[in-house]
Amino acid sequence: MDDVVQTALLNLLRSYRTCQARSEAEVRAWIHAIGRREVASLFRDESRFSRVRATLTIGPSEWTAEHELDVEERPVIRRLRFAIRPLRTDQHLLLWMRLQERATWPEIGRELGITPAGAKRRYQRLVARLRRRLEGGDPAG
Repeated sequence: MDDVVQTALLNLLRSYRTCQARSEAEVRAWIHAIGRREVASLFRDESRFSRVRATLTIGPSEWTAEHELDVEERPVIRRLRFAIRPLRTDQHLLLWMRLQERATWPEIGRELGITPAGAKRRYQRLVARLRRRLEGGDPAG
């Protein structure tokens, strides 16, 4: 919740010059609107990330049953499972948030407790590692 307050205060400072409030009541309404917007954003983010966390609790065997796949897809799915099996939970979360949820680097950074730049670097290293594993150049990961 501290992040919401800080973001709201930053938005107040940024938009101070454009505020056209002429009375104390209008200033209060303006401040409340910015606060409500930040709280709504927090709830949207929390809802999105709670769905992500719920997805990560599903075991790999439950993601896609092999018998439901087309015959040509089975080797691809096996290779992908092989590549992602050794990943840590935070790495799974990073991939899911970026690829499935299309989260921004600041959103991912907040969720992982790192900077946006750190989230981007981790993602780039992780994708390079997965590529090597899929190409067979780095079987140990």
